[in-house]
Amino acid sequence: MNSQKEWEWDQSGCWVQKCMPDPAMDLNPRVLESMLNNEDRYGHINYFSQQQNDIKPWMRRMVTTWMLEVCEEQKCEPYVFALSCSLLDRFLSVTKIKRSELQLLGAACLLLGSKARETVTLKAENLVIYTDNSISLDQLLDMELLILLKLKWDIMVPTSKDFLLVLIKKLQLRKIVKNDDLEGIKTHANTFIDLILLDDEFLITSPSAIAACCLISAISGNPCWSNQSTNQISEYLKELICSDQDYFHSLYQSVHSSLERTLNRNESDESQDESSTDESSSKNDSEYEKPASGETTPTDVTQVYF
Repeated sequence: MNSQKEWEWDQSGCWVQKCMPDPAMDLNPRVLESMLNNEDRYGHINYFSQQQNDIKPWMRRMVTTWMLEVCEEQKCEPYVFALSCSLLDRFLSVTKIKRSELQLLGAACLLLGSKARETVTLKAENLVIYTDNSISLDQLLDMELLILLKLKWDIMVPTSKDFLLVLIKKLQLRKIVKNDDLEGIKTHANTFIDLILLDDEFLITSPSAIAACCLISAISGNPCWSNQSTNQISEYLKELICSDQDYFHSLYQSVHSSLERTLNRNESDESQDESSTDESSSKNDSEYEKPASGETTPTDVTQVYF
């Protein structure tokens, strides 16, 4: 009988079988070679200066943050967000849109990414609700079709999450990573990749390089690993993805700095939230009025306006 990790409880009230690993595929060296060849075909451009005049980097960060929060709340597969970001960037590289259409584009990319990588896909109606009903269902489906047409129905591209799985399997095969540390490293690396995908600084960076740098960051954060071991793993990963040594070292420093900025910003936001909560709790409850029963307050994932 399959383990419980291969099954997931769906909201409709049934157990859904997840994809099971295939060692013949995971450990085949041609898989990584094919993925490296394919990622060169889907390189992004800095569309902020070449294609998009109305879209700014901070707008992309807002909509991708919203997309990540939707994926987390809906408990999507980790591959969905990475593929959705890739679809969004590829579309913006070839098609000019207005800033008012950016959240619509993000919702359509989530819908396509879910259909491509999920066993149980996101519902279009739920995505409309997550936008605080700022878009209609017909608009969402029309944008989905437009993305497919502009990308010539070619949406299955290798993402950083796909490379991460292959690289971890390579480390496991060489017995570089112990099975006890595997889950923790994989979880941290997945989180780091999500944070890097929010940063427009790495818009033109290859997914394989992002996966390798985030994997090294996750390993170096483990106190059980020495600097010498981390350097050896870094050299091995650099050879696997066929990267230049100077470029790989520079990219790792940039990824590490970006993660530090993001984590520091999150800690600052949490401290501000705690202080504001303490101040509000000290006030008299009579100062606050209870909202009308018919009013509803949207969750924070829907509070994105352009």
